[in-house]
Amino acid sequence: MVTAMSDAPGFGVLLQRLLDNRGLYADHLARLPDLDRDELELLLRGSLEPHPVLLRALAMALALRPADLLAAAGWPVPPELRPAAPQAQARVTELVLLARGGEPAELLRLRRFARSLWPARPEPPTSTDDTVPGAGFGALLSCLMANRNLSAPGLAAITGLPEATLARLLSGDRPPAPDQLTALAEALDLRVDDLFALSGTALPESGVIYAYPVRPHLGGLVGDLVPLSAARLDWVLAAAHTPR
Repeated sequence: MVTAMSDAPGFGVLLQRLLDNRGLYADHLARLPDLDRDELELLLRGSLEPHPVLLRALAMALALRPADLLAAAGWPVPPELRPAAPQAQARVTELVLLARGGEPAELLRLRRFARSLWPARPEPPTSTDDTVPGAGFGALLSCLMANRNLSAPGLAAITGLPEATLARLLSGDRPPAPDQLTALAEALDLRVDDLFALSGTALPESGVIYAYPVRPHLGGLVGDLVPLSAARLDWVLAAAHTPR
């Protein structure tokens, strides 16, 4: 049986679920730099609101994207963590569609090429919007997509979910089903159990359900494109148009 929480869980609940997914306790995190046991205990009890510095440290400890954990906690994502070319969503979508139809080896080649183009320093995006994320799964999904410069058509291409279904999820008209969360997690290059935790959805007793033809590494490719300027995205796009 699968149950979804009607109200968004507090950050302490969310953090506890992320720890449980990894078999960790607060003591484990408290041994790491920039993390204090008393502060962690207050967070887990819901007696302390997370702040960006702590959220970044937690993201590093949990192997999560800091932008994702900030969004899940209700904080705006700072410019240095956003995609370098937010105006280039169409290029990312085109790359996804090209890579989806290629061979696995070609996809890995594109990933290696994209990573070779990463700048020495993050390039701040042209957008300076500091909008605070809204509540609910739709708002969270929208933030996770924005963190990856991923459009609805691009997400649909990776997951196999119809754009109409994604539109209902984004608007909050429909809670995510387990199989949809599984497909979305792979497309967003997230652990499946983490997306269940972030969405406030209990894991199915029978385990996760794989029902959509998600291509391995496509979500990773989208993440690899985040630090690239529009000009460097064009280089990757040119490489995708001329496969070896």
